[in-house]
Amino acid sequence: MNRKGTTLNMKKSSIVGVKPLIGETAMKVDPNLGTLTLKDIEQANDEIIKFEHDQLLQALYWIFDAMERALINFYLVGTTAESVRQKKDLFGGKIMIAVRKNEWESGARNIIDAFAPPIVDNGTTVEYEYNGVPVILYVLEDSETLSSFDTTIYAQEYFKLPNPYDEFVKKFEWLK
Repeated sequence: MNRKGTTLNMKKSSIVGVKPLIGETAMKVDPNLGTLTLKDIEQANDEIIKFEHDQLLQALYWIFDAMERALINFYLVGTTAESVRQKKDLFGGKIMIAVRKNEWESGARNIIDAFAPPIVDNGTTVEYEYNGVPVILYVLEDSETLSSFDTTIYAQEYFKLPNPYDEFVKKFEWLK
């Protein structure tokens, strides 16, 4: 689906070559194969646009510092959370975090905006970049899984995960 909700007429297996091209994706497509959603395209991009663990870790430390300065609780989500939960190297094409909407709108956001102005802000997703690594912040409505957190140590720092994490993943499945 594109951002307006219409479906692109492609299938996952129809991607012959996907590569980044100045913010867009260039594809060779067989239109007879079916449907490919925007999420499929983003996942394909994440598989191709990869950063080294050290680059992702530096971006994670950077957003950690920004959130600490603004006194905003944040949670690791998506591939970032999976790596931290499993105590494995970070992987993928971005750092993914989430904040509760009421904390984000409480006024502390002004501090982080002064420290790190966002590249894109559509209200529910705020995008930052640190040394070329995208840092995606999701602003989420309140949920039981965000009312408490599970603290874990990763790379000599304490990070928060939604608690219970499995329930969070069920509720916010689109954040995988």
